[in-house]
Amino acid sequence: MTVRDLGYRPYEGERLPASRNTWVLLRHGLARAWASWLVKLAIGVSIAIVLVVGAYTFVLSRIVAAISQMGSTQDLVGLCRSQYTWQIWFCVLLVSLGAGSGVIANDSRNRAFQFYFSKPVTPEQYLLGRTLPVSILCALITFAPAVIEIVVLITLAPTREESVSRVGLIFPALGFSALIGIVVGPLSVAASALAKSRALTMAAWAAFFVLPHLVAALTDGVVMLADRGSGRDAEGFPWLFLGSVPALLGYVGDALFRAPGVETAKVGWMHAAPILGGIVAGSIALTWWRLRRVEVIG
Repeated sequence: MTVRDLGYRPYEGERLPASRNTWVLLRHGLARAWASWLVKLAIGVSIAIVLVVGAYTFVLSRIVAAISQMGSTQDLVGLCRSQYTWQIWFCVLLVSLGAGSGVIANDSRNRAFQFYFSKPVTPEQYLLGRTLPVSILCALITFAPAVIEIVVLITLAPTREESVSRVGLIFPALGFSALIGIVVGPLSVAASALAKSRALTMAAWAAFFVLPHLVAALTDGVVMLADRGSGRDAEGFPWLFLGSVPALLGYVGDALFRAPGVETAKVGWMHAAPILGGIVAGSIALTWWRLRRVEVIG
């Protein structure tokens, strides 16, 4: 083979239409997300904990003779809802860190925009191709454990009527998992558009996810202690939780599952839903503005 044979050769294979760009980016985005060790760690831990919870539920139902003590659908709502708490704080956070919070920063550092946008890839397609993998993974990593747990509970139902009533837990689980994906995907990708340093954007997303909740929890605890010291009802100060993404998701999740006490809570889904909608819309606008400012030489 001569030297001239090693030069540029035009592509002679089948070219996909531009309308397929989003699906191609989605497929490669899922593959790149799976390559992250944080995503693999989150999935592995999620599977392990689900197996433990499923075994615990099975053994408990066999040990307790009077299964009606934990057998009503209303009592099981808290059990199904509680597994989302650790999923959000651990698995969803790890997936969003590994697959979303550094994706645009990584492309910016590697000057990949010149490659993408010089081809028939629009900013809209790029945005969907980068956001959808994170949203899909966050939804699946929360919904799959919930389904497994609900299936165990359905199998262990003492009566056919109780088994049928437990099937209804699938619908709030599906809605809550979809909400988590819709919220966390755009937010984490928007964090990745803040700078070219992947470490900086990942740290910014982790701080935005964790710190407001810690501040709100600390403030709520101090106010509650002060109320108890003065003899008043310990109501605390839950309003700062409206600045925490996990807490906002939790308020809407409580409403979906109709968790006990959700009707009498001072802060609920009616406060959280508009804020979630606003920050998701703002994150999409921020990412869109960042992509529109990319300079591409034709």
